[in-house]
This record gives sequence, C-alpha cells and structure tokens, in this order.
Amino acid sequence: MKSPGRMTILVRSIDLRYRSNRAIAFVALVAGVLGFFGAGPDTFAPGWRSAVGLGGAAILAWALGRELDPDEPISALVGALLAIGITVLLGPAELLVYFGLVATARILLRSVGPPPTILDMAALSVLGILLGSRPGGWPIALTLAFAIARDRTLPGEPGRFGRLTAVVIAAGSTGLAITSGVGIWTSPTGLQWGIVIAGLVAGSLISPIQPLSPTDVGGMVLLGRRLASARRITMAGLVLTVAFSGAAGVVAVGGAYGVLVAVFAIQRRILPLGTGPETLGRVDQRPK
Repeated sequence: MKSPGRMTILVRSIDLRYRSNRAIAFVALVAGVLGFFGAGPDTFAPGWRSAVGLGGAAILAWALGRELDPDEPISALVGALLAIGITVLLGPAELLVYFGLVATARILLRSVGPPPTILDMAALSVLGILLGSRPGGWPIALTLAFAIARDRTLPGEPGRFGRLTAVVIAAGSTGLAITSGVGIWTSPTGLQWGIVIAGLVAGSLISPIQPLSPTDVGGMVLLGRRLASARRITMAGLVLTVAFSGAAGVVAVGGAYGVLVAVFAIQRRILPLGTGPETLGRVDQRPK
C-alpha cells in the first residue's frame, strides 16, 4: 500500500503490484458478487447495495488488519475472509462505522508516516459527528476522539488542532446520537456473543512486537509503542460498542472481531501462513 500524497493520511491506495493487494481485490470482488446475489440472511436483499456492503466490509476489515499487524499481510487477508463470513451470518455491516475504526488504528499507528493534516482533521470531524447517527457508531466516534487526543502523547510530530478535533467529535457525535435515537441497547444473540468473546479473547492474547515494516512516506520503521496503542484502543472501541450499542454494535463491525482472531492465529502460528513484510519482487522473512 502506498500513500496517495501528503494531503491526507486517511486514505491509502491499493498498489496491485503487491501480491497481497491483488488477493484482497479478488476477495472483495467475490464478496461483492455474493452480496449482489443476496448471500446471507434475509437482511441481504440482492442488488448493488448488498454487493457494495459485503465487498466494502471485506476491504475495510483487510485495511484494519494491515494496521493491526503491519508485518503480516496474510493476517489482513484471513481477517477479510472471516469478516465476510461474519457479515453473511449477522447481516449488513455499517461501513461508515468500520471506517471510523480503521481511521482510529491508522492515526495511532502512523502507517503512512506524517501526522494528520488540517484536511484530515476536518474530514475526521465530519466523520466522527456522522458516526453518532449510525447504529453502533457513537462508541466508535468516542474512540476516534480519544485516539486523536492520544496521538499527541505518542512519539512523533503531533497533528494540528488535535484537541479541538477530539472535542468536536465527542460533542457532535453525542448530540447527534441523542437526537437520532440510535442508542437503544438490545441484547446480542448467542452467536453474536460468541463472535465478540472469540475476538476479544484473541485480541488480548496478541503479543506486542516491534514492527519491521516502514511507513509509506519516508520509509521510517513503524514504532512498537504506536502499534500497541493502536491495538489496545481498537479493542477498547469494540468493547464500548458492545457495552453501549449491544446487538446493533456487533452487527455494525462484527468483522473486526474476526480480524483480531486472524492476527492472533497468524502470530501464534495456529495458521502457519505468515511470511513477514512484503516488498516488490520478494518477500522478507521475519527472523525467528
């Protein structure tokens, strides 16, 4: 994945010269076809909306996996496959909420390299406020606000207007959540609880590492402290989503729990598929 430029760190383009990127493009296409023909429960009506929903869930789960385990592209791919299965079982995900979770991890990890720009802060403010109107979105909005504030305390140049952006997101999303009436808690089903517990247990057992992968811009090695923060706060957001949104929160970002399972399984070699950081023309082997 390469950065599209310094105007934003929120979007990373998919360079198809990388094998892992070609793989997710194919997986997302297959997921889109399944969605188009109405795969899953009755909530998946055949058509383009379901195609975009299922394909988008796969891509965003993959993007989250790339932030939570930057050294192992296969973790993101396995996470995307699990996310497809979970989304088919639970129903359509909330893509805006998914993106809020991805943005949280990306800001904390600094995978692109530079700090968030003023354009990023403006976009994050709009995104965070809108999350308040989506099922399961308000807890993720608060998590995003905390991540932006936390970013200033981690190594690296802080983004401008971070504190102001965090306050705007927290206040705006809370107000919209109250007026839109999406905050009613409903108990998750047994299946949903199983997915939540599996994801959170797996996430809590992921070992901290010092990444080997470089940033998109500048080629600096990613920081282990930032990766640990990205993992912890992402998990905290998922816990808050269940605590405050219940079943709606699980459905909104259910695939994210699958990503945590994938990262754990690859790291612990339960699925012995990891190959280390990927580069053009070759694959670097992580030293054992």
